[in-house]
Amino acid sequence: MHPLVSVILPVKNGLPHVQAAIDAIRRQTYARYELVVQDGGSTDGTLDYLSSLQMPNLLISSESDSGIGQAYSRALARASGDLIWFAAADELIEDDAIESAIVWLGRHPDAISVHGSIRMINAAGEEEQIVHVQEFDLASHLKCEVVPGFAGLFDRRKIGNDLYYDESLRTCPDYDFWARLGERFEPRRFFTIRQVFQSSRMDRVSMSFRSEAFDQFCRDKVFILNRFLDARPSGPDVDVLRRSATAGIYAWAAESVLALEGISPGFIRWCEKSAAVDPWSTRLQRLSARTSSFTIDETGQFEAIRVQSSYPARAASHIVNQLALDQVYSLPHWEGAAVEYAEGSDGRVVCTGPQAWAYAAVIPWESHPDLESDLRYWACLDVEVVSGRVGIAAFTGDDLLDERTVPVSDGRKTVAVRIADTRIEGIMIRNGGLPMESRIVVHAARLECEPGVT
Repeated sequence: MHPLVSVILPVKNGLPHVQAAIDAIRRQTYARYELVVQDGGSTDGTLDYLSSLQMPNLLISSESDSGIGQAYSRALARASGDLIWFAAADELIEDDAIESAIVWLGRHPDAISVHGSIRMINAAGEEEQIVHVQEFDLASHLKCEVVPGFAGLFDRRKIGNDLYYDESLRTCPDYDFWARLGERFEPRRFFTIRQVFQSSRMDRVSMSFRSEAFDQFCRDKVFILNRFLDARPSGPDVDVLRRSATAGIYAWAAESVLALEGISPGFIRWCEKSAAVDPWSTRLQRLSARTSSFTIDETGQFEAIRVQSSYPARAASHIVNQLALDQVYSLPHWEGAAVEYAEGSDGRVVCTGPQAWAYAAVIPWESHPDLESDLRYWACLDVEVVSGRVGIAAFTGDDLLDERTVPVSDGRKTVAVRIADTRIEGIMIRNGGLPMESRIVVHAARLECEPGVT
């Protein structure tokens, strides 16, 4: 049996990425598909490109729309397939993805969908990381703890009338889509596998990688959440879920902005909004410990630490308790990690393994510093990444705090990591999230302090 698959592709001014996206679809090993393109009124030559394609299974429609929700909805109305694949102009479907997904659906006849992992690539097309789709859970989805992926197939026959996008939503129609499906179907019917089904771009072509977009994202998600919960019978359980999910949406924005631009004013703003709803959230506690950029006291009062920055002030002083660069070490089970002497200097070269975020080396203390409450402390490393990308963080033995990522493009620079916890054993250097070996030269390491702000 070879069911018809409708690949749904909305696009507006999608050049040049849409060409690569369609090339990937045309390479599919599964032949019985139709490509349903919904153009939003492109003016950049996208329509001319689409019209030039010699594809008998290509269906094109072009008209202005209100956003991504309406574009997907219109394409779905035109689709003929019993199985649906949601595509995007900045994504590349793996050559055998549709065929593999059909095989998995055949093995799990009760499943309404099957989804695989996503390879994240940068603007140069280089792999940054693999994102494995987590098992679906409605409450976790509403709190933005689990963000379902769309790399896979939906069974239109089983889902029926719920297979639609809300055309009124400017952004995040998928948040509404998954909430509706999660209300109706048990988690076991959302089948996930670790096989990579597609590559997605991590550049500013995608709204998800623009920090300014999270204002609209959060407005739409909070609206969807309240509409969804308002349709349920009122009660304490709904009130608790509304509060925790609203705080979770803002925490998701904070986590996303932190990954995009570090400890920025935008990051602090989203943390504060989350704390205003649920100040005792474990996600906020982790963000506070990880960044040392804000505190929440026992009454739930949020306070940003104003001096948190990427480097201490010029008045900072070097203190006696040195980081022991000459005692830097790797552990045998850190696969691929190594420490070498830097030629012609007292520095060290740290080599990471090829696994994303794998530990590589620790620079310990010569003697552990006593942290005075009225001072702020920084571990300052003079570094140069030779290849790949590395992460540098304070290391407590079971946690990493205030991690900074340094790519090869930064050249030689000073990286400062806040030391705000007496448990810190030293400074961890690890793979910075790339699936490749990375190398960094650490020319010098020192501890600095500056007066705190009262």
